[in-house]
Amino acid sequence: MLRQAATLIVALAVLVSYAAAYTTIMPPNTQECYFERLKQSQHLTITFETAGKLPVDFQINDIHRNPIYTMPHTGEGTYTHIAKADGRHSYCFKNNAPHDIV
Repeated sequence: MLRQAATLIVALAVLVSYAAAYTTIMPPNTQECYFERLKQSQHLTITFETAGKLPVDFQINDIHRNPIYTMPHTGEGTYTHIAKADGRHSYCFKNNAPHDIV
């Protein structure tokens, strides 16, 4: 039996001058969150894709941990957020599947 796996690639661009990419393994029923300190009016663009387009839940949260945007059960997506206030924003991926997402 083939092991179901996916590569979660997150490309992050804060303004045009900064970009980062991450690859992670998400065990079943886990959540991975990443944090960015943004200044008011600063842009944050998140682009992600899982290999095989296996679904994860995606969410961006404001500095008070309130959801700004959610994209449930998807294998890819892009979202741009403009910070309304200075502070630490987060974006999270949740694996609800019974297998790893790589």
